[in-house]
Amino acid sequence: FMNCDVDISAGIENCGGDEEFYKEVFDSFIEEGKKEELIKNYEDKDWDMYTINVHSLKGTLRLIGALDAGEVAEKLQHASEEKDIATIDSMQKDFISMVDISIAKIRGELS
Repeated sequence: FMNCDVDISAGIENCGGDEEFYKEVFDSFIEEGKKEELIKNYEDKDWDMYTINVHSLKGTLRLIGALDAGEVAEKLQHASEEKDIATIDSMQKDFISMVDISIAKIRGELS
């Protein structure tokens, strides 16, 4: 499941076809540090905050065109809502890698 495609043109389309606005959304996504928060929620076993943050990540990943990572975020959101910790444990590390890979791919295409 480590397929990690990004579709920047879809992301720009999601931002009203405005590439500058897309870049702003992408930069603020990095600055918000939601990924880091999610890692901390996971380590603290704070599943309520985990659910909130993975939901937020899901929306932003889809918005910026990181579609595969967004799919996994959705699975993690369902798992955390169900308190299905085994599923979260099995996917968390790969998900964080997918977010990092997606960010790197988008950066590469924007430069």
